[in-house]
Amino acid sequence: MIKVLICDDDKAVRDDIEKTIKDCGFVDYVKKVNNGLEAIEFIKNDKIDLLIIDIDMPYKNGIECAKEISCIDKDVHIIFVTGFADYSLESFKVHPVDFIVKPFTKEKILDSLNIAIDHINSHKLAKKNFIEDTLFIKLENKFI
Repeated sequence: MIKVLICDDDKAVRDDIEKTIKDCGFVDYVKKVNNGLEAIEFIKNDKIDLLIIDIDMPYKNGIECAKEISCIDKDVHIIFVTGFADYSLESFKVHPVDFIVKPFTKEKILDSLNIAIDHINSHKLAKKNFIEDTLFIKLENKFI
């Protein structure tokens, strides 16, 4: 199950993204917050896989929030949504999965979601296999 948090100061955008995500059938858990400060607090208390966040918001912009969230949980994947394409270069410092420019289409949201799901599943699989496939043997006080 993929857990998604949507963060945008525009309720209509939040609702639009949520509806598109829920209609696709790949995500069972979707929560929404109004601003970056709420997103940071949410992630301190709850584990999510994907953060879909607007960049231009009051209190703290989405890029600064994403940087802070990445320090809290390095496993959170990020999709930026914004009305300003010139933010794209700065946003890539946070290594987002994708960047969506408003106004967006349902198809663009679904394309980005599919990319994110592939990244999330690959990340989970790599993490799981690394732990299970790693074996340390100690022979004569040496690890091999």
